[in-house]
Amino acid sequence: MKKIFVIEDEAQTRKLFLKWLKAEGFYAKGAQNGLIGVQRADEELPDLIISEIMMPKLDGYSVLTTVPRCAKTQPQRLSPLFLTRPITGRHGILYALSVAGF
Repeated sequence: MKKIFVIEDEAQTRKLFLKWLKAEGFYAKGAQNGLIGVQRADEELPDLIISEIMMPKLDGYSVLTTVPRCAKTQPQRLSPLFLTRPITGRHGILYALSVAGF
């Protein structure tokens, strides 16, 4: 069973993501901020991380750059990350791509 981890600070949105993923047959867990999300991702080693960008404690961009440096996920296993939030404007798009390593 594939593990999907949802990092979202809005409780209602996080619960909707988790409910839908579980209904589709995925093992799904969540975290309310990026800091907790990175810690749990290092423990659980999910197959996919879905993360909000604008969050307290550690934003989605920082999650994107922190997860690959975690002890258990590097170098043998890197969870793909999917950031949720519309990115608009040239600066926002270029920043997101540069953080992702493009």
